[in-house]
Amino acid sequence: MLAGVLVVTALACLRCLGNNFVLDDEFYIGTNQYIGQWSFAWKALYRDATWFRNPQFPHVSVYYRPLWLEWYWLNYRQEYT
Repeated sequence: MLAGVLVVTALACLRCLGNNFVLDDEFYIGTNQYIGQWSFAWKALYRDATWFRNPQFPHVSVYYRPLWLEWYWLNYRQEYT
């Protein structure tokens, strides 16, 4: 029974492996030149979600998502370092 459930789950998820980024993932991950730096983890705690667009100019955003940005940073560090 367990093997059947695992096979069905694997078959359902296999078609997702060839997919690429969706929606704004390219912006937050793909073109973010700061995501691999150690300072990104610190800056994500006290800046808004789009601070890396132009770090010279502070801008107001309604998106303060430190854990979300930390998660992106951790995944990047695990994958590329």
